[in-house]
Amino acid sequence: MKLKTAWIAIATTMLLTSLGGNAARADAGDCNGVRDIGPGTAISLGAVKSNERRVHFLKSASAQQSCPSNSPKCREKDFVSPGDQIIVSVVEREFLCADHINPRGLRRTGWLPRNAVVLLPDRTPPRSDGWIGRWTSGPEQTISIARTPRAGEIRIRGEASFGAREPSRQDREGLVSTGELEGRVRPTSGFAAFTMGTNTTLPYDQGEEVDCRVRMRRLGSFLLVEDNRRCGGINVSFSGIYRRSGRRP
Repeated sequence: MKLKTAWIAIATTMLLTSLGGNAARADAGDCNGVRDIGPGTAISLGAVKSNERRVHFLKSASAQQSCPSNSPKCREKDFVSPGDQIIVSVVEREFLCADHINPRGLRRTGWLPRNAVVLLPDRTPPRSDGWIGRWTSGPEQTISIARTPRAGEIRIRGEASFGAREPSRQDREGLVSTGELEGRVRPTSGFAAFTMGTNTTLPYDQGEEVDCRVRMRRLGSFLLVEDNRRCGGINVSFSGIYRRSGRRP
């Protein structure tokens, strides 16, 4: 964010109450997924219940006015399976706005029935060790995080591109954009934030308007990243939901 069952029940109630307040930030009936990862934003980890079969995503109101609902006409083709982990950003009536990352790293955002999902307590490791590794989000975003000699400090390096995986862009000058990310920071309570200054790392709220600013949040097995779109060329962004693809010493 001990009688184990009681603790989980209390935590789940608190999360649902807190998440319910986020519904006001979404367009009525629309699921836009995780937009803000700041410390004051209620985001929780969830999992599809084991007694479910396929749980299909549901359309948003912008796609069909009467949605989301459990009506067959609101059902999408895409689905999640029992045990799949999701990130919940909004609770609206009996539906959850969820982000799911498939094994290929592709993100799917949409409504899911609330009764098909159990909210999980956040067991994100509080120490910097929980950040170490190589993280990927889709085919064009990679972030590597390693320890530094300073206690509790991590070094963050990232590479991102736009269009580098599209053959039609690769052979045409100016159609592929790239970006880089680098900083040293001490995470606090699962959060890290910094600004890329000239040859140094600055606090998040310092530096020039054109400087690259990044916020990160660990949640379960995920790394959530949000930047100000000043970290590379045109259309390049490190924002996304990352999965660990490897560990580094």
